[in-house]
Amino acid sequence: MPTIKDVARLANVSTATVSRVVNTPEHVTLETKLKVQQAIVDLKYIPNANARQLVKDDKVMIGVVLSELSDPFNATIVHEVEHFARQLGIQVLVSTGCSNKSKEIQAVLRLQADGCNSVIIYSVALSDLELLQLSKEVKGLIVLNRFISDIASRCLSFDNQAGAALATEYLLSNGHQNIAIVSANNKPVDAKKRLNGIKSTFEKHRRQLNQTNIEYGESNFWGGYSCAEQLLKKTQTFSAVLCFNDSMAVGVIAKLRQAGICIPQQISVVGFDDLVIAQKCEPPLTTIHYPVNIMARKAVEVAWNIISQQNNLNESGYQYFPVLKLRSSTQTIVSPHNENN
Repeated sequence: MPTIKDVARLANVSTATVSRVVNTPEHVTLETKLKVQQAIVDLKYIPNANARQLVKDDKVMIGVVLSELSDPFNATIVHEVEHFARQLGIQVLVSTGCSNKSKEIQAVLRLQADGCNSVIIYSVALSDLELLQLSKEVKGLIVLNRFISDIASRCLSFDNQAGAALATEYLLSNGHQNIAIVSANNKPVDAKKRLNGIKSTFEKHRRQLNQTNIEYGESNFWGGYSCAEQLLKKTQTFSAVLCFNDSMAVGVIAKLRQAGICIPQQISVVGFDDLVIAQKCEPPLTTIHYPVNIMARKAVEVAWNIISQQNNLNESGYQYFPVLKLRSSTQTIVSPHNENN
């Protein structure tokens, strides 16, 4: 098993510098920190003596609880967690909560009972208060996609409201007056935040969001397809569709193209998440980038810090912010009067 001397040799620094990176990273320059951290990953170095023994004895396991595994977003979380955990010699167990409160709680408790030292949860059913209560029973609980102040050091949050606001701002600023919204009925926490972001941006522009142009469906391809089908039955026209996620957006595009509508010449479509399908669909999808790979990796780091008792967690939590990725599924409208022409 690699030692601190091996890390120092590979990173071309002293063992004292390696120790500072592990224990007090705020006292090390960014360049040095990145160099040492890369050496740690390459060598699969385990800093803490007790933790090294745990890995040697094959006793370290992390659990992951998601709503379902068929969701591409959830599949990405599992892939990234497993990939990074494997580098550290950590086993990963995965369970689903089926978007149900009691089943999510049962899944977490079962993973703990099965020997998981820490459990990462991406909950769609539990409230912040319920997650806080669960964290008191499961000391190694790590929460993705939420910020709960009482357990901030174990939360990795993403600003969903700001992401939706960013997408809406882009469409409104590029001439789209009538925007249809495709939201999810099976992910109430994220859906509410994203709708709030859309509504606040309309208010900022002193415009009113047409409630009849909001459709709800399952957060998958067929949910988006069905929502687009319903939108096309209405008399109200629209020049853009803002979707809850990329999967729904791809479904929307499929239905619109089936109806003979050109994307983006007649209707622009925007997704959310920036998964692989956003880049591979036709046309490539304009979307909001959700750094799920970075967050999943950080969740493993936080889990490892808890397991190895390194006590270097960020008490303010870990917050991530949206970036708009412009691709070919959207275009600017020169004049609002040209919509749907």
